[in-house]
Amino acid sequence: DTGTPRMTRVTGQVWTSKASNEGVAGYQMRLVDPYGSAHLSDVSGPGGTASTCSDCGDNRRMNMKVEIPGYTPGTYHATLVQGGKQVSSEVTFTLATGPLQYVHVDFIPWQ
Repeated sequence: DTGTPRMTRVTGQVWTSKASNEGVAGYQMRLVDPYGSAHLSDVSGPGGTASTCSDCGDNRRMNMKVEIPGYTPGTYHATLVQGGKQVSSEVTFTLATGPLQYVHVDFIPWQ
């Protein structure tokens, strides 16, 4: 319940493997909203940072994010891209009308 009416927020972390503990640079998350519009995250950096806050209960390590003005419930589709090319399976999730939510996606690029 750490969403906000000010924005739809999706964070992500790119890993080299499930056993990895550091983020990988050079990727973007491509997020398609319920209206079919595509949004690209900032380019992922090495390492990672907190996605919310350490005491929030839903904190994850992130190295990229998409923030769209206004909270929009509905079904979203996220993929990992590099150089405009899809390099992961698609993740589909639905944001509820209430409580307000944010979503975090962990990606491991195809080898």
